Amino acid sequence: TATGKLPARVLAAARRSGAAPCVVCLAGSVDAAAVPGSGFDAVIPVTPPDMPLTEALRPETAAALLRAAARSCASDFSE
Repeated sequence: TATGKLPARVLAAARRSGAAPCVVCLAGSVDAAAVPGSGFDAVIPVTPPDMPLTEALRPETAAALLRAAARSCASDFSE
């Protein structure tokens, strides 16, 4: 989750550093209700909502999904 231990620590460290103007979380799936209070500038889902977890966890599928999410993120924040 975006508020789990590791994401929360990464977010806190980025904010403390003062160097990160924007902090984005790539998540397997996203609960839209949890995003506004998460503290992240954006939370981008990696897995399509209708994709079974077993398929999303296949290495080749996971790699393709991460690449697509990273491209989406880069596109969203390069404007």
